[in-house]
Amino acid sequence: MSRTSEEYERLRRQSELLESITGSVLNRVGLSTGMSCLDLGCGPGEVMRLLVSAWRQKAVEDRSQDTQSQ
Repeated sequence: MSRTSEEYERLRRQSELLESITGSVLNRVGLSTGMSCLDLGCGPGEVMRLLVSAWRQKAVEDRSQDTQSQ
């Protein structure tokens, strides 16, 4: 699919529908200090947004701008 604003909006709406399921999966993973997560090419970054909101005290780095400029 293309990188249009409509496609990103579709992905955002889809992530809203799946947010509780995604959050549940992330909780079961059992993230702890020192662990790393990589969200690579998975849409507009909604999974990373959930990670940041759920684990604010943990280090979460968003490098999406790095890849978009390439």
